[in-house]
Amino acid sequence: MKKKLFSTGTIVLFMAITIYIFATSKEIGALPKMVKDIQIHWLIMAASLMGLFYIFNTLILHKISHEIRHPLSLKGALYMSFVGQYYSLITPFATGGQPAQVYAMQKKGMAYQ
Repeated sequence: MKKKLFSTGTIVLFMAITIYIFATSKEIGALPKMVKDIQIHWLIMAASLMGLFYIFNTLILHKISHEIRHPLSLKGALYMSFVGQYYSLITPFATGGQPAQVYAMQKKGMAYQ
């Protein structure tokens, strides 16, 4: 219970700090103009390419898992893909993604033998 309370408190603290930074920023007034000036076709292209990246990453993990005779379902491979991306995004120099994927794979019983 204490761990959950600490995690929730940490999230709320970081949200409050983020909102404070946005609220006190002088550039926040330019946000509506930037949103208005967005060219939607570039936004759609970027989202599509990110989607393709996740699909290919999932397919690669799915294929590799079958090659090492510890098959993952497509859902499991997608999960591993997201684990890698998440930890790459939150660690400095994107160094946490692969170790986190290895740990998650070990938890699923895919340890090297």
